[in-house]
Amino acid sequence: MTTLPAPLLDVTRFDRTAALSPNERDALTSLGWQLRRPRSHDDELPEWGVIARLLVPLDAARSA
Repeated sequence: MTTLPAPLLDVTRFDRTAALSPNERDALTSLGWQLRRPRSHDDELPEWGVIARLLVPLDAARSA
């Protein structure tokens, strides 16, 4: 019997809603190229808070 390896990241703790809200869509559009989060991005922009649920899993995967 083969056992599957443990997942690297427990995704059950993240909001995995499939659709973007209108506010998230607007924030993504507004941020444009800043979505790449270069070192000089402005993390004080309110749009980052709007899309936080999208970024949390990405940041967790990066730090895993």
